[in-house]
Amino acid sequence: MEPDPEDKLQLQFLSTAEMTAWADFQDQVEAAIDAGDATVPVPTDFLALILPEVKSSPLQFEALRAVWNRVCDEQGMAHLKRETPATPADEDSSDDGPF
Repeated sequence: MEPDPEDKLQLQFLSTAEMTAWADFQDQVEAAIDAGDATVPVPTDFLALILPEVKSSPLQFEALRAVWNRVCDEQGMAHLKRETPATPADEDSSDDGPF
């Protein structure tokens, strides 16, 4: 059976060099954590690909939003706290998105 167009799109996306580098990065980090390593070597070409967004959008990461929200509370500025965006698993939808 032929995959539907969205499944085919996802497979094509996941097979790109960039997504292969992303998967390798995840594997390297998980292996280093499991081994108890203090650092993880990451190819600079991969970091160059993602670093601008990481630097400009740290609150995209739930752990850093939690730190932001904690500091907002400590400073009496709870009105500036950031909500955690809903994930497809949180929504009442059968469409879980491509990931």
